[in-house]
Amino acid sequence: MSEEKPLNVPEYLLIRSAEARAKHLGISVEQALAEIKGESQPVEEPIVEEPVAEEVVEEHVAEVEEAVEEAVEAALDNWIQDLIDYYNINPEAILEIGDDYIIVDCNKTQC
Repeated sequence: MSEEKPLNVPEYLLIRSAEARAKHLGISVEQALAEIKGESQPVEEPIVEEPVAEEVVEEHVAEVEEAVEEAVEAALDNWIQDLIDYYNINPEAILEIGDDYIIVDCNKTQC
């Protein structure tokens, strides 16, 4: 079994690395430095699970789609009511409602 060679890294760089590692892992700088030098067993890095943003986005998209659908439906209802009021149409005479038209049965209302 071969013996490991000592690190040929300046001490200030080892300390700087140990400080960063200690901060990341929540351990002491001395412990991190000992790990880097191979004088102690390394501490396992904590597993941090990232929250899944897709679920939040999908929920938000569903809420927005529902709000848009309700707004469009309300706008169409208002448009139809305005036409009924303006032209004095019997609502029972409406046969078909298109994107920009309404077909009525003239036998059931004034045309």
